[in-house]
Amino acid sequence: MKFIKTLAALALAPVVAAAVYTYARFLYNFASESILVYRSFWAALALYPVFQKFVARPAKVYIFEHEMTHALFAVLTGSRVKKISVKKDNGSVIVDKTNSLITLAPYFFPLYAAMIFGIWKLSAMLWPRIMPWEPAAHFAFGLALSFHFLMTAGAILQGQSDIKSDGVFFSLAVIFSLYIFVSVFLLKFLFGSPAVFGDLAGFLKEIWRLSAVFYAWLWRVFYENIIPAARRVVGDSIPKG
Repeated sequence: MKFIKTLAALALAPVVAAAVYTYARFLYNFASESILVYRSFWAALALYPVFQKFVARPAKVYIFEHEMTHALFAVLTGSRVKKISVKKDNGSVIVDKTNSLITLAPYFFPLYAAMIFGIWKLSAMLWPRIMPWEPAAHFAFGLALSFHFLMTAGAILQGQSDIKSDGVFFSLAVIFSLYIFVSVFLLKFLFGSPAVFGDLAGFLKEIWRLSAVFYAWLWRVFYENIIPAARRVVGDSIPKG
């Protein structure tokens, strides 16, 4: 199964590349338009790495988020959580059945940031008078997002067993793709895009368009270079198509 997942990840590599490229363009445009408007959010993104480098690395806080995300996606996918353990240096979740989504969820879903997002949106809808506190909510969201990104990157670089269990290529393809989608959704929705689902549809269409371009380029390379080279090696038994 791991071999099949690795092949699937390699086959989908152009889609992941298209998603990463589109995401980079989205972040550039988002930063250009919002850095002076949502200063507290950007300040938090910049300040958290300094905090982690020079003050403290809140490992147990991340372990709790990590294990609770495993548990959340277990419940969402119909699995039963039997035990959750959070210790100083490690943690674990025991479920009655698992899948790739449960295994990889902590790496693409920023639970704390999503909770801050949900609490703020609900509170602002129910009590509009708290809107003057919006910069504080943006600051907290930025801290949580930066925290999740840095701690998750560190966990991946350490070679987590979660990443290896489904194959590294497959796991990274899933993580990159779903993290991009989740973060674009949260940023678009939190910062007041009036047509968030239309924006997401446009984002996905651009990924689809670029994926088609990448696949066409790969086919052209294969057809114009690899097949002729193979013919020279094995003779003319390979059909010319």
